[in-house]
Amino acid sequence: MLDKRVRIPMIAGIVVYGISIVLSILCALSTQKILPLFSTIEYDGMIFSPSILKSMVYIVLYIAFCFIMQTTNGSNNRVIGIILLVAYGVSGIVNFFWGFIDNIIAARKGVEYLAAASSMSTATSIVTLPFTLAASILIVVAIGRFGIIGDLKASEDNASQDDVGFGG
Repeated sequence: MLDKRVRIPMIAGIVVYGISIVLSILCALSTQKILPLFSTIEYDGMIFSPSILKSMVYIVLYIAFCFIMQTTNGSNNRVIGIILLVAYGVSGIVNFFWGFIDNIIAARKGVEYLAAASSMSTATSIVTLPFTLAASILIVVAIGRFGIIGDLKASEDNASQDDVGFGG
């Protein structure tokens, strides 16, 4: 069983990120109501940003992290924690380049779509930022704790054995 100091922030991070995805989808469905708040562009249609698909990939990645931590708990936690943190960092770099690809796709659909997509991207970011930020912090905390939790338990066991002779 995964320690609750790891399990709780990991599951909370996944849930909070899931809320972020739901809010992104609601923003896409409400394009006609949100767009006038951020732009003077009159665009007919719904803007379903490719970043929503990216978010779904991220939540699958976070669920995979949780599954990996659950199945490998107790053996090589530090190495696995480092690998998970590196994978998390690489996903952030991929996210940076995904933004370029997203803009290229939007630009090929025309100037009006590009302006509308940019406005909707801003609106979606404003709505989802608190949730994605909280989820990211919770995920990193869980991965960090997972990496050191095995060493903490081993050191606590050794400390309790060492302190047996020092009664008060």
